[in-house]
Amino acid sequence: MNPHFLYNTLDMINWMAATRGVSEISVLSTKLAKLFRISLSKGRTFIPLREELEHCILYMDLQQARFKDKFAYRIDVPPDLQRHLVPKLILQPFIENSIIHGFGGHDTVHPTITIQAWEVRGSSRSSLRIRIEDNGKGMQREAALVPQAALGKPDADGNSGYGIGNVMQRIQLYFGREYGVKVENRDSVGYGQEEPGAHDERCKEKRTDSQTGVRAELTLPVLTSQEDVASYVKTGGTRPDA
Repeated sequence: MNPHFLYNTLDMINWMAATRGVSEISVLSTKLAKLFRISLSKGRTFIPLREELEHCILYMDLQQARFKDKFAYRIDVPPDLQRHLVPKLILQPFIENSIIHGFGGHDTVHPTITIQAWEVRGSSRSSLRIRIEDNGKGMQREAALVPQAALGKPDADGNSGYGIGNVMQRIQLYFGREYGVKVENRDSVGYGQEEPGAHDERCKEKRTDSQTGVRAELTLPVLTSQEDVASYVKTGGTRPDA
């Protein structure tokens, strides 16, 4: 389908809703149009983290309208990191998983999705760590013990996790096996233990053993330009300085 047809149709819906005083439909159609524009990104494979976060915000706003403000969200990403380039559409599958599985049928007090990012400095090269976390019911013990390689397979209820598996595959295809995704229950790391990024006060939170929910962490190389991206793509995931 031609994307211009989609945009024009959504613009028409927005205009019709606005002229009839149905402001909620007007707002939602505008957000949906923006969501599609970022999804397409004029054919770009890598986009600034800022745009990726905007895509997440639009998606969560639409889901809040659908589920009548069933959850809240918080984003804590320093502006300087939002300029870094990331593969597009790598965060939304984890947010969808939190909304549908984490909060679905579970009485969570103040259900919240939190997105954080920080830079981990290494001896030769820094990496970008992005965390998507919810305070929902968490994974069942059996699911939590499944190897990370099994990400993307449908669960026992037939619900598909292919979106998450696709993110893992794309990251490792672009950058190599030292990068990827780690998913675990929040209570698998107790308060007082060292966590990735715990040295960064912006990403430090007091945790208790009673905390539930799921934490997904994505590890990516720091990419500040299209030249950085090209150096990885051309070498098939090999570190440019290797």
